[in-house]
Amino acid sequence: MARILLVDDDPGLLQMVRLMLERTGHQVTVAESGEAALAAAFGQTPDLALLDVMMPGMSGYDVTRALRADPRTESLPIVILTARGQPMDRQMAMNAGATSFLAKPILARDLIQHVNDVLAGAATSASSQPMSAPRSAAPALEESPADEPAYAPESFPVLPVITVIGLHAGVGATTLSVNLAMLLRERGEKVCLVDLSATGGQVAPQLHLSFRASWADLLNAGERPEPRTIGNALTTHPPTGVAVLAAPTNPINRSLSQDVAVHVLSVLATGFQRIVVDIGTLNSATVGALLVSSAIVVVIGGEGTSVNSVGPLMNSLQGLGVELGRVRVAVNRINIDAGTPGNAIMKAIGRPLSADVPFDANQPQALQYGKPLVVATPDAPYTQALKQLLRTL
Repeated sequence: MARILLVDDDPGLLQMVRLMLERTGHQVTVAESGEAALAAAFGQTPDLALLDVMMPGMSGYDVTRALRADPRTESLPIVILTARGQPMDRQMAMNAGATSFLAKPILARDLIQHVNDVLAGAATSASSQPMSAPRSAAPALEESPADEPAYAPESFPVLPVITVIGLHAGVGATTLSVNLAMLLRERGEKVCLVDLSATGGQVAPQLHLSFRASWADLLNAGERPEPRTIGNALTTHPPTGVAVLAAPTNPINRSLSQDVAVHVLSVLATGFQRIVVDIGTLNSATVGALLVSSAIVVVIGGEGTSVNSVGPLMNSLQGLGVELGRVRVAVNRINIDAGTPGNAIMKAIGRPLSADVPFDANQPQALQYGKPLVVATPDAPYTQALKQLLRTL
């Protein structure tokens, strides 16, 4: 086990790579800026640093030079991981003092192998010539061969769970989760809506739902909470009958373990036809939800930054053991400026869009009154786009 300092200004991707490294036994410290990276490196003396280049303030190159200039970290192995993969970028990394250079996108297994090689001293020649992982130029959505999985994860049941994950904060993933649950209910299905946020849930506030219990009440219920205990943590949304497992109102520094999350969802699946799970940052509970989902909806915005992050996200999901065949991509137009056209997005991400959800000016009013758009405006283009999405799940 090695101590790895992981530095990236994208919180979502930061947590995904962290979980991948931890699954292989490494101890990971994360930092979202160059300044925080230096503080962590000087204070904890990691065994390896994995740095993004493009960050506000200090770039990855700046951090590398600062680490090389300090006696405490002058010999620290440093791997630059960046979407900038031109020869000039490689040379800049080496000139700054990086041990090696990896270009995104990269398969999870290749990233892990490269990190382990550097730690073992197998990449010592990288200081004299740029180095890349064997398949670093592979397409972002390349599948692992059936006989060569990125990991050999435990066998998880596939449940009637739709997990919705926003590529970035502010893309409207929670709103989309709520509306999907309402559409399923309108189709006559028995639905449970689960909010696994640990930073202050938004599902209940969007529905103006008062609740006395949340998933936090299951933290001390053992590894296999009783069905009655799980049932007592649910709250029914009176207008629709959708059951809600709410998140705590205030941020909490704990989450359900992966095993408990899988158990809870398995119990819920015995009483509900569909379970919609809204997740924010990745943790043990949300990874558990991803692994048992029959469908995963990745929600992106229409801007270029969000689109460019789809490939790395897919590789990260694959590295966690998620089957990419279960993943759907939906564009949610949260601004009146539509952004990048759907055809251009599909070309950029190399896969079809399951939905292109249009901007709806009535969304603020729907949130204000706690009445989801698919209920308030059943014939609107927004509702029709979500119905199209449901047909793919």
